[in-house]
Amino acid sequence: MTAEWSHLARARSLLFVPGNRPDRFAKAAGSGADDIVLDIEDAVAPPAKATARENIGRWLANGGAGVVRINDPSTQWYDDDVAMLAARPCAVMLAKVTAPGQVWELLGRLAPGSCVLRSSRPRRRRSKLAPSAR
Repeated sequence: MTAEWSHLARARSLLFVPGNRPDRFAKAAGSGADDIVLDIEDAVAPPAKATARENIGRWLANGGAGVVRINDPSTQWYDDDVAMLAARPCAVMLAKVTAPGQVWELLGRLAPGSCVLRSSRPRRRRSKLAPSAR
């Protein structure tokens, strides 16, 4: 992790902001959270993903900062998300990672100096419920 992104390793609070709500970006950035996460993934409904991508691209191009949470590689939106970020060093949160190769593939498509944070696909718990005592 480069020095530019080293603060993420120490972050205690990340404030997630839906990418389709650009009116909230500046307020979130000034909130006191260690960093903000501009979310294109679960926080944005499919019809609004293109608009969210444009909003985030504009925010970053105008000097705004934040981690960008993108859709996972199995979705139809992944390539467009990556293309929007490829021209600038950025911190990217990749959702639902199932294999290390997904992170390496993404890093290969991003600008030098970028970093990738990952979140794994949730696993189902296979615990038995205890019988109720009567």
